Amino acid sequence: MKNILLSILLVFPFSLLAQSKVSFHICTEYNKTTNKPTSYFGLDNQPIKSTQLCMYVLANATSEIETNIKCSITKLLSSGGEENTRTFNLYEMSERSASTNKTHCFLEPGTYRVSIYQEYDNAAIINDYTKKILFEQTVMINIEENPENILIGMKGRMYYFGSKTEFSEIKDGQTLKPSDRFKLKDGELKLNLNVSNLKELQLTKLKAKIYSYTPKGTPAEITNKVLYQEQSYSVPDKAWKSINATTIIKDPNYYVIEFYTQDDTFIIQGFIKVK
Repeated sequence: MKNILLSILLVFPFSLLAQSKVSFHICTEYNKTTNKPTSYFGLDNQPIKSTQLCMYVLANATSEIETNIKCSITKLLSSGGEENTRTFNLYEMSERSASTNKTHCFLEPGTYRVSIYQEYDNAAIINDYTKKILFEQTVMINIEENPENILIGMKGRMYYFGSKTEFSEIKDGQTLKPSDRFKLKDGELKLNLNVSNLKELQLTKLKAKIYSYTPKGTPAEITNKVLYQEQSYSVPDKAWKSINATTIIKDPNYYVIEFYTQDDTFIIQGFIKVK
């Protein structure tokens, strides 16, 4: 009886993904309506005259799938060794659905292995087999720096180290002093978002993602992170060093506000509390 039960425990978790009929793709462009790849250019050693190449990891399923699916990107060294550059969850608790996409930007040329796998926290109790590889592909990235690119020598996110963000209430058409504590008035809060940098921001668009979350522990950790709203603002001049945008929040909560470039490079994040 114990052997039968053990067999069921081993088989059942790995059967979940098969039932959902999920497919994975990596690409450099995709259709945002269908979540299907449209271009693979740059993933097979084509010279890219840029400081980075951004790749999208896509997943499409026939039904909602488990959150224990991870993606690992490993650089394969010429010495025969390996160097893990990034590991992330493909599905977050707040975005369970039949499709998802994640972005990873390569900042250095080289050969990389992209692995997608399921991992079970309790698998070690059952046996030593804790991972199941679902998808794996090797890509060759050939990034050439463009002498005309103002960001030469600054690799992706590194360029935005030192950026600042401030949040201010807009009341009666006036922007008040920056703060991280606010109160709703008549059921809403009109908020000014400011992002600044000592250098030119080099933006055509500023993307803002606002997440609600629950603080836990000391120092506070982010838990129960849920996307509240997402907005994109046009930037008329790439030479601007400071950008202001507005948004409206209608629910009391803790929020983390994340800012990204037009190609989804992370800039900075800030935290506020709304009562």
